[in-house]
Amino acid sequence: MQKCTYCGKGQCKNGVPSVHALDVRNGEVIQAHFVCEAMAEQLGILAPKPTSLPISSEVFDALLGDAQKLVQPQPKAAPRPSAPRPTETSCPACALTLGAFKQRGRLGCPRCYQVFRPHVVALLERVHDATAHRGRFPGRTVRKAPDPIDLTELRNRLAQAIAAEQYEEASRLRDRLRKITGGTEEDDE
Repeated sequence: MQKCTYCGKGQCKNGVPSVHALDVRNGEVIQAHFVCEAMAEQLGILAPKPTSLPISSEVFDALLGDAQKLVQPQPKAAPRPSAPRPTETSCPACALTLGAFKQRGRLGCPRCYQVFRPHVVALLERVHDATAHRGRFPGRTVRKAPDPIDLTELRNRLAQAIAAEQYEEASRLRDRLRKITGGTEEDDE
């Protein structure tokens, strides 16, 4: 059993002093001290434990009573008539409320777009400066993509015209393909 270096008693848990003090000089441990809690408090190694005083309810009430006398009670204001609270808008399909939409930032179902339309429109105006879709690149003019079926049909007719050696028809179809694709169609020559 380890004993206190100063008083020689082992007053701590399991008979082992709970405070280990080390003398360190130039980064090296010179001496180790094992100190019980009572001696550590006397030596100033540990802060003394606060003593708890049993306070009776009468003493406590007396202390609070004096403090309450210092605080002036404020007169109560007349109650204001409360206006009836409007019920919060909610989606009849998924029961999402407007508050939940504002908190989550997501709508619950397709019906929510109709129910919360004024709020969604205001949000779109604030975020995108518009309420209508203006394309992937709003500053550019929108070009309609060619129908892939029409392009395939034109390419097949071009191949048939070349095979039949109808070069005037083939050049006309080639020019038409270039016009539709915007000049991205490569020559097959």
